[in-house]
Formats: sequence, C-alpha cells, structure tokens
Amino acid sequence: MKKILIYIFPWFLVLLFGFIIYKTNFKNEEESNEIKTVSSHHLIQERIISLGKLEVVKYYLKDIVEHEVKNPWYLPDPKAVLIASGEVVGCIDLTLIDSTDIKFSENKVSIRLPQPELCYFKINHSDSKVYSIEKGLFQESELIDAAYKEAETHLQKTALQMKIMDQTKENAKLILKPLLEKISEKDVELSF
Repeated sequence: MKKILIYIFPWFLVLLFGFIIYKTNFKNEEESNEIKTVSSHHLIQERIISLGKLEVVKYYLKDIVEHEVKNPWYLPDPKAVLIASGEVVGCIDLTLIDSTDIKFSENKVSIRLPQPELCYFKINHSDSKVYSIEKGLFQESELIDAAYKEAETHLQKTALQMKIMDQTKENAKLILKPLLEKISEKDVELSF
C-alpha cells in the first residue's frame, strides 16, 4: 500500500500542479481577450452665455436621404442612404423686448414681441440610421457626413415650409397671454 502511494502521490502532485497552471493560463487568456475601453476627459469651460429665448414649439421630423456624389470620371458614383431623425425648435428671444415695446392703459397691457426665430435644428444621431452605402471606396465617412449635413439643412427648410414660425407665434400667445394676464390682472394684447 505504501509503495502504491509513493507512486501515485507524485503523479497526483503533477496533475494538481498542471491543473493549476492550466487554469491560471486560461484565466489570463480570457482577461487578455477582453476589450477594455479607457477614456480620459479634460473639460475646459470656454464661455457662459445668458439666454432669454423662450422655446415654444418643437418639430420632430424624419427624412430619408439618398446622397449621391456624381463623378466626372467613369468610376461608379458613391451613394449613401440614411434615415435621419431630427428636431427643429422655434422660439422667441425675450431679451429683445425693451420699454418701448410695452404700453399700459387703464385696463389693458399691449406688448410687442420680437419676431419668432429658429433656436436650433439638429439631427439626432442616436435615432438616425445609415441604411446602405454603395460603392463608397474609402470615402464612406465623408459620404455619410455629407449626407447628414444635407439632411440637417433639409430639416430647417422643411420646418420653415411647414410654417414653424406661425406655430411659434401662436404657441407664444397661448403660453404668455394667460401668464401675463394673471400677473398684471389686466387684459393683455400680444403682437409681433
């Protein structure tokens, strides 16, 4: 029995040591195959701007864009198709109101508001999707960037055609008139 243990014990130690080495190497391989992302941020405050713009309407729009670059050579023309989702916001800049724009009478307050404007228009990249790229040959990123810029410009034009400025005027009156009447306890007349 002692003789068998003397022969088996070293083999047992060899197997145990081999198993430990195998597990250690396997674990290191798993860790080395993991993709690690390391980011470093150094934020610098560039400037602070006081705003007085009252956002009163926001349009959410989607645009299917087919952007193709026509080549003067006989190469195939690169083309990108994307579904761009974006928003356009109409607002009133309240900082432009001065004392000459406000008229008081016995039972009425007349306020002339500045003309509405587009606060911003932008593509929401998280909601947008590149549908296809054809014959992009090393130009894919430029092609997609150009398509997104075209979509953003088209968002602005479309919102203006959909009369976002009229909707901004209407919403400004709906928001400001009850508020100002409650504060002044007089009838309020708003114009642009």
